[in-house]
Amino acid sequence: MTQPKRKTPYSEWVMMYRTGIPAKQIAAVTRVAESVIRFHLARAAEQDPGLRAVHRAAAAPVLKRVTEPGHRNLQEVMAFYEAEGRLPVSGRSRLESTLAEWLTRRRRDAADGTLSPTYAEALDTIPG
Repeated sequence: MTQPKRKTPYSEWVMMYRTGIPAKQIAAVTRVAESVIRFHLARAAEQDPGLRAVHRAAAAPVLKRVTEPGHRNLQEVMAFYEAEGRLPVSGRSRLESTLAEWLTRRRRDAADGTLSPTYAEALDTIPG
């Protein structure tokens, strides 16, 4: 089945994208191939270089979920802080380096606004 030709970029899809809706979801809602949506959005981005930044700002952050390994790491970071009186740092031991890397990723999640509230509440009990 052929789809009707639309003026490029199609303003309705660009408007949806500006509100933070991803191209994949626009394609699903409009029943148009994702490649067609992406083509139109690419043309729109050529005309408006700030389009992608507007999309990212409008998109709701997806919160990271709490996993069993993540919960264990959280407990180990909390225990480490209780025992050592400091946060783990890389380079001291393998376990401490692993915990430091996990904590760095959670800080990045917090900065991106995607940190799980479970992690945020527990880590807020640690100063700094």
